[in-house]
Amino acid sequence: MTLAEWMDTTKVDVKSVAKSLGVSPGAVYGWLAGAFVPSTRRLIALHRLTDGKLDIATFAYGPTSE
Repeated sequence: MTLAEWMDTTKVDVKSVAKSLGVSPGAVYGWLAGAFVPSTRRLIALHRLTDGKLDIATFAYGPTSE
């Protein structure tokens, strides 16, 4: 699952994700565009926010089949 898919499924917007993680909406847009990956700290926060649906593999290698 990608971040965009999770956001679409859960009806969460960029601003909400950014606020939950303490980053700017621009950072979230950058992640969505694949321009850069979240820091380790933010990856852990994303993992928790999405109940484990996203992890480092999502950003490093693309979505996994799990």
